[in-house]
Amino acid sequence: MMIKKLYILVLSFLLVSCSGKLKNNNSDQENIIYPADAEAVIDMTKSPYHLDNTGEKDCSDAIIRALDDVLRPTRDRQKWIEEAVKNHPDTIIGFEINPRVGVIFPDRLEPSKILYFPNGTYKITKKIEYSLADLQNTRGAEINRQIHFQGQSEARTVFRLADHSPGFEEDKETPVISFMKGQHSNIAMSNTFENLTIDIGAGNPGAIGLHFYANNTGAVRHVTIRSSDKTDNGAIGLAILKGPVSGCLIKNLTVKGFDYGIKVTDSSIFTVFEHIQLKGQKKAGFWVVDNVVSIRGLRSTNHVPALQLTGEHGMVCLLDSELEGSGKAQSAIVFKGGYGYARNISTKGYAKSIETYRGDDVSENHVNEFSTHQPVSLFHSGRFSSLRLPIEETPDIRWEQDMKEWACVTGYGAVGDGKTDDTKAIQEAMHSGKKVIWFQPGKYVIDSIVNIPPEVERVNFMYCDLVAGENLKKMEFKGAFKVAGENDTPLLMEDLFAWERWNGGHFLVEHASKRTLILSDIHTQVGSQYINSVSGGKVFIENVCTTDEHHKKKCFVFNGQKVWARQINPERSDPEVDIHNSDVWILGFKTEAQGVSFHLENNARAEIFGGVVNHFSPGKPMVNLVDSEISFFAATRGSNKLDYIISESRNGEVKHLMYDLLPLRDDPMIYIPGYISRNPSDR
Repeated sequence: MMIKKLYILVLSFLLVSCSGKLKNNNSDQENIIYPADAEAVIDMTKSPYHLDNTGEKDCSDAIIRALDDVLRPTRDRQKWIEEAVKNHPDTIIGFEINPRVGVIFPDRLEPSKILYFPNGTYKITKKIEYSLADLQNTRGAEINRQIHFQGQSEARTVFRLADHSPGFEEDKETPVISFMKGQHSNIAMSNTFENLTIDIGAGNPGAIGLHFYANNTGAVRHVTIRSSDKTDNGAIGLAILKGPVSGCLIKNLTVKGFDYGIKVTDSSIFTVFEHIQLKGQKKAGFWVVDNVVSIRGLRSTNHVPALQLTGEHGMVCLLDSELEGSGKAQSAIVFKGGYGYARNISTKGYAKSIETYRGDDVSENHVNEFSTHQPVSLFHSGRFSSLRLPIEETPDIRWEQDMKEWACVTGYGAVGDGKTDDTKAIQEAMHSGKKVIWFQPGKYVIDSIVNIPPEVERVNFMYCDLVAGENLKKMEFKGAFKVAGENDTPLLMEDLFAWERWNGGHFLVEHASKRTLILSDIHTQVGSQYINSVSGGKVFIENVCTTDEHHKKKCFVFNGQKVWARQINPERSDPEVDIHNSDVWILGFKTEAQGVSFHLENNARAEIFGGVVNHFSPGKPMVNLVDSEISFFAATRGSNKLDYIISESRNGEVKHLMYDLLPLRDDPMIYIPGYISRNPSDR
């Protein structure tokens, strides 16, 4: 998630960051820039695409060509590997590439590119999506990954659909920008769309502003989607329509107009939304069909329902929202099926706050806490309300405008060839005294611990790849990057896509100070991600995924920390999240396979609002509690059953919550409609 010697300071030539997510929310102040030699960033107004940003010339074909150019190397490598496996059946390449499972994805990570759009207006006349026809693996899943759209600023970088464009007529529901050409994928990793505005113009009633898709990690941030039609015509602002979508974080999104502001469908996995503004929709502000959706900070101004859940298999957790209506006959929230949970919701101008298919409607304007299904507990304390742990916002990190404060690791001797040990060069960059340390595209070998000193405020990997050296692999429960020293300014580590050669006994990060740490847009395909050796710090996590293929099997370990996570996706470890004497708040998760999803002990506390336990293993619970507390709202996906869902031990007494006691989602999948555990002291 976030670059030598030549610096261009004229605004029109400045390059933006690959993700402007953690910064001041005032879009008028956005100007996220990079040094001019950032090889991952493609200025779309320059060669070879030469986009016109005056709004006069059609940019559609050039953007489509750029998307094809970004995806083609991965497609070509995929086809080469498929032929190698076909011609040599004994070939085993990587963890998930062999004749038994097929070629799921290429064995190596192609360099990521960020399509950067400087301020201006870009005229669009057709649907923008890649045109490659064979972008599938041997299972038919689309390899639509590493797609990065980055604007210079949300307010001043605009894709505008020409008025009355063919193909966007009523009932056609055609996206202006689309991340998904086919029907399904489970390998569409590391996709982003940030700091941009989409304007569907006038006379395009079938337009969908953005059709987004990702698996495991993906983000839409600081985006406005609007209709310039006098009657606010348009089909959908933001659509997430294909399956099995997972791991999408949508944050700081504004939608004005359309029939539906946001529509999320497909019953399989999950999406996460925070700080969403909806206004002027015609049918519903936010429509969820069967998906598992977590929402916090929804601000809706509408005469139609702000939120509706339909279908039999969906789940919505809605927190801390303000819903204003102008249609007295409507309800603010409509739960027509599935499972619904709401907490701290204020409504005005609606007949009811909540309307449900179960008949337990709510008329009061303030909803303290509501659930369509009765929460459960093994050690009943007389209270079934959630823990209400304090919630903190991810800190806004000032974007460094002085290019002299940026240090690239290649300027200190790093090679990034996947063979040369770059540890010393990276460490020298860290000790350069610069605030921002960044990486060019490449595969950087790290073979010992790199210390991050207090003066470093941002480490931007620019979606490069990392390779673990043989010495590092043996360092179990140590971090390749060690956060050392104190600073009141948080440290942000962002924009990493590390592939299969990062596997080993190490963690990505060891938090060895009380300095606040932010992990954002971090995807480690193999290898654990976080452990702390000093207690008492704060950790903020946004849009992260890690798959642990090492025998020690722990993705995240928190000891005496306060943690806030938005979209966290740990897989294939046991436990996947290990929580000791810590407070952990999570908005949306996915865990997968083999082990316990969340283990809590030693007076740990956790609140987990929405998410999916995917393809779990019988014989182990998804949550294991030892003298700890939790509020847990989730669902399952997969064809297998757990013997029991929760295992809780309190003062030596052990109880189990059995599978058969919970409501079905879609047999054998179930809902966990709020598992509540409190210590007798009820802190």
